[in-house]
Amino acid sequence: MALEEKMVRNILFVILIMLSPICFAQEPMETAEYTKSTEYKIEVLENDIVQVRRADIVLRDGVEISRRYHRHCLSPGSDLSSQHSKVKKIAEAIWTPEVIGKYQERRNADKKEKI
Repeated sequence: MALEEKMVRNILFVILIMLSPICFAQEPMETAEYTKSTEYKIEVLENDIVQVRRADIVLRDGVEISRRYHRHCLSPGSDLSSQHSKVKKIAEAIWTPEVIGKYQERRNADKKEKI
């Protein structure tokens, strides 16, 4: 292919790219409705630690398109002020002063063993 033909071909390609938004314009799409919801899975482990799994769910027009998980654990006596109400109720029900005291004793004993 001669140099002139390549140049003409490249120029035509550039023109095609510039015109493509005009030629291939699509009808405006309807705006989808996105909603976010959360689900909680709350487990109490043998040592009275509360394990929480939160699922953040994104729905588009009522159909799930994304789900992400976040996990965290709360030990007896932890601050519950930023927790979901269900987590608070469960933790408050099982974390009696005796349970919190026993947990602190076990924790202190573990610290002494490591020293």
